[in-house]
Amino acid sequence: SAAARIRALSMSQRLLDGLEPSGDVNMADYLAAICHALVNAEEPRKTSLNLKIASIAMPVGMAQQFGLIVNELLTNSIKHAFTDRPNGVVTVVLHDDGNRLVLDYSDNGVGLQGKQAKTDRNGKGRSLLDRIIRGLGGEAEISGTDGFRISISFAHPAMKFPTRAA
Repeated sequence: SAAARIRALSMSQRLLDGLEPSGDVNMADYLAAICHALVNAEEPRKTSLNLKIASIAMPVGMAQQFGLIVNELLTNSIKHAFTDRPNGVVTVVLHDDGNRLVLDYSDNGVGLQGKQAKTDRNGKGRSLLDRIIRGLGGEAEISGTDGFRISISFAHPAMKFPTRAA
């Protein structure tokens, strides 16, 4: 629902409150919190998460933009991807390939088909994603034939948090 999405955005902003604008955000914690907030607000709950998010330190402003991207993608999956099935899986992967950061997002839903594919290319959500990705110097590849998948690569912020001991 719109209220759930607003609560998730509000929660994601609270995670950043108190950080210096020049500070860094641990993306594993930040993106996981956004994903869980959105899925937990889903009624009835149909979506399972598969998160593989590296503990990458990212400047606050860039982290906010990544949060908006994931929020938009996951909201769309929750609303549209699993309409023909009782449940589905969303996978979010953020990793450092050595040269760029790569955000891979996918769901095992209906994908982009027919009229929806045309609408999604020109919709407000897609326009928002395109603007954010371009603003971050990113490049995106989208596939919508076997579920939905988008792979976005970005310039490297060149910082990481140390690996946590289990």
